[in-house]
Amino acid sequence: MNEHNTLEKMRRMRMNAMATLYHRCVNEHLYQDYSLDDFLSLLVDTEWESRQSRNIESLILRAGFKQDAAASDIDYQATRNLDKTTFERLLSLNFISRKENLIITGPTGSGKSFLAQCLGIKACQLLNKTTYYNTARFFDIAKLAKLERHLS
Repeated sequence: MNEHNTLEKMRRMRMNAMATLYHRCVNEHLYQDYSLDDFLSLLVDTEWESRQSRNIESLILRAGFKQDAAASDIDYQATRNLDKTTFERLLSLNFISRKENLIITGPTGSGKSFLAQCLGIKACQLLNKTTYYNTARFFDIAKLAKLERHLS
């Protein structure tokens, strides 16, 4: 087996994560304790995870979020009047599969945009294509779509 040819073929097929791990395993003799099935599974899993990670990063980037919002950073203080159970239910994103809309309302500065971005990032992590707009931008796009007769 010619390691250089194998690596070159992996790279040409754009299996870069697999090629990197394969090269490392061969050079550092890390695969000796693995069966052929285990080693192949390791290579394929590494490539799969790398591609999934890149897909998620790309979805998040294309969504246009304004901040890196994580559900773990949500403040559920009583003054915000945000029910943790309700929001955690929303984070399951079942409303997407049911094709339901979600409108988040509240006073200025209450964190509506942050909550929306938490949901959007979670959707991207589950490989759902997502686009983030604030209300003003959304209405501008809707108005333009109606003028162009893309929206009835």
